[in-house]
Amino acid sequence: MNRVRLGAVSGLGLVAIAASVWLQPEWRLVFNPSASAPRGWYWVSPLAGPPRVGDHVLVWPPEWAARLADARRYVPATVPLMKPVAATVGALVCRDGATVRIDGRAVGMARLRDSLERPMPVWRGCRRLGPGQTFLLAAPESSFDGRYFGPVSTDRVIARVEPLWTW
Repeated sequence: MNRVRLGAVSGLGLVAIAASVWLQPEWRLVFNPSASAPRGWYWVSPLAGPPRVGDHVLVWPPEWAARLADARRYVPATVPLMKPVAATVGALVCRDGATVRIDGRAVGMARLRDSLERPMPVWRGCRRLGPGQTFLLAAPESSFDGRYFGPVSTDRVIARVEPLWTW
């Protein structure tokens, strides 16, 4: 990144932080460094109703998954995950071996081991999502999401995010 771009990004970040402290708006600006969603800056806005398929959200993973992610240094337990919503109430979500299916359609694969050859969590079977449940699934197999920890309660969803500037 050249100096002008770096200066612009840094300046934008400082202005956004200062504005959010002073104005205390309902939205916030966050940076996503993870490969499970496009890297870049995102607007964060409050939820206006339950998450919908296709939304990108900030979410607290289940507590056991947050502890595992922290222990393995995927992401600190104090940092929420940014994930796309792949299924909501009424959908049938299944994991059979490494294959993840939603309503019978294969939508992703899970790895059995992480990049350091440690076993990944496995859940098996099918679950019909009920009210207050959602399933999060990003495109990369390495994404730490529902393929490893299953459906999550919508109570754990913090906010919606929309890309502002990604690369």
